[in-house]
Amino acid sequence: GDYNHEFMVKSDAGGDTAIICDCGYAANVEKAEFLRDEKNLGESEKKIMVKIAKRGPTIADGVKFYDKPAWNQIKTIIYQINGKEFIAAVIRGDLDVNEIKLKNVLNAHNLRQATDDEINSLGSVRGFVSPLNLKIKKVGDLSLKTVKNFSTGADELEKDTTNVNYKRDFNVDIETDIAIAKKGMVCSKCRKLKLKEINTTEWGHIFKYDHFYTEPMEGFFVDADGKDKPMWMGAYGIGIERAMAIVVETHNDKNGIIWPKSVTPYKVHLINLGKSREVYKKAEEVYNKLLKSEVEVLWDDREISAGIKFADADLIGIPIRLVMSEKTIEKDSVEWKERSENDVDLIKIDDLIGEVENYYEQK
Repeated sequence: GDYNHEFMVKSDAGGDTAIICDCGYAANVEKAEFLRDEKNLGESEKKIMVKIAKRGPTIADGVKFYDKPAWNQIKTIIYQINGKEFIAAVIRGDLDVNEIKLKNVLNAHNLRQATDDEINSLGSVRGFVSPLNLKIKKVGDLSLKTVKNFSTGADELEKDTTNVNYKRDFNVDIETDIAIAKKGMVCSKCRKLKLKEINTTEWGHIFKYDHFYTEPMEGFFVDADGKDKPMWMGAYGIGIERAMAIVVETHNDKNGIIWPKSVTPYKVHLINLGKSREVYKKAEEVYNKLLKSEVEVLWDDREISAGIKFADADLIGIPIRLVMSEKTIEKDSVEWKERSENDVDLIKIDDLIGEVENYYEQK
């Protein structure tokens, strides 16, 4: 389908790229759009010519040979779609084909670049493919309208066609956006600011597949009119493991995780200090009191040093740390410290449940 939403989070370690603009535009790099800049439209259209071109097969080779920028060339890439038909993607030389966009335009399940032999069988040569005489479907990018007097191949090795003009000398079957958007390009939404790239992680997505899968898989139903029709298909997903990783990456300090209230695995981290049996019993009472009030609590009752317990509490990052010691139980209190703050307070045990509930009710 051509309609979907991805929920992306900025992440330095993310494996995805998002294209954004300060105007508020944001899209995955596979879907992002941009405004094509006009180049030399003030020129007059010149007479088309075929010439010997002792150059290599790449756009960079053409730049050296003609001593002109890459945008002055046409890039034509031949693909095979769905294991059968060949098509040509035609685009300005300084841009790259976005194969996801191309697949969507053609409603193609599979897409691959043609081999040298396949290009030869179509009457052309890799690196010198011309859009002028190809007898296959052509998909042209919007950028073809921004330049006059292109140079391109002539379907023969080391031979080019110059002063080629879109619409005058060749046409395409489909004219649409098939280019990869990159940073520095002009935003298509506000039409003035430049796009930026950021690393992101996809947290969740919603896809509207339409009939993309149900038709080839023959997923039909009998409608009220008695005819077989393809089912509509959609999908959604939330990456639970990714969600945890994103939260950890975006909510931390040098000492460890700082879990937000909304997703913390426990609400309270309870610590008892020392080896006093009395302190242990009091901590157990508080632990059970919290559980009875449906407060998720992690109790660290290990017989190790206070420093290690505090360090581990910071590392784990539960929002509230409660400490009980001989000093605190003398005052029927617990030591209250929030993970994101430095201040430490004494809270009466009788008031503890209310304080925890108030803390989590606050946004």
